[in-house]
Amino acid sequence: MLKRIFKKNKLLNLFFLLFIYIYLAFFSLYLWSFLNRTDPNIELFFIFILSICVSTDIGGYIFGKIFKGKKLTSISPNKTYSGVIGSYLLPLLVTTIFFNKLTYELNYLIIFFLVSTFSQIGDLFISYLKRKAKLKDTGSILPGHGGLLDRVDGILFALPLGLILVT
Repeated sequence: MLKRIFKKNKLLNLFFLLFIYIYLAFFSLYLWSFLNRTDPNIELFFIFILSICVSTDIGGYIFGKIFKGKKLTSISPNKTYSGVIGSYLLPLLVTTIFFNKLTYELNYLIIFFLVSTFSQIGDLFISYLKRKAKLKDTGSILPGHGGLLDRVDGILFALPLGLILVT
């Protein structure tokens, strides 16, 4: 994808590729160190943040398909304002179920809101790169669904932030 975007500028292509490798290395190391902590609730926090990321993606898709509405941006023509609302409502429902109560502590609401927002930003950023590269799918593993990268784009952006916020 980067080769298509930066056809004429190999140095910029190399810079972005290096940045992605460094980001993924730090992300992997941080995730490993996070999961190896001695806190007994660490896996629960990980599942909590991951469920917010996944439900953000699902909520946006379901609400966008059912309620349709005005398009959010030209970057990703299938994104709608109703999808954005769903991207906040479904994770809020998941958070409610996760904590098994309707009263929230402010810090968990902030975490939910920031993780959901960064998940949506990650989704839009990868959509932007796909449009710039003139690609429909980022790979052949999940054709028609945007590729495997489309399934994890929000997670790649939001999970590190969420893990930092819960610690």
